[in-house]
Amino acid sequence: VTDLDLSLRNMTFSKDDWQTQEGKLSMNASEFIYGSLHLFDPIINTEFSPQGVALRQFTSRWEGGMVRTSGNWLRDGKTLILD
Repeated sequence: VTDLDLSLRNMTFSKDDWQTQEGKLSMNASEFIYGSLHLFDPIINTEFSPQGVALRQFTSRWEGGMVRTSGNWLRDGKTLILD
């Protein structure tokens, strides 16, 4: 990760889990490299609740084009649903 800017608000971590009523995570970077995955200018904005995580924005350029999505991760079923 290059030039990471991260903001985490209103979150509590305890026993390998998180708790919040209205937590937020915002993150962006110049580059993110994980194995063969190479993202340019990734931006992530999420909102946390007791039910799960609302992915408000995920946007990034990559070597093959651009990706943009939003969705929800449901805590009970550990399920990711993308719009």
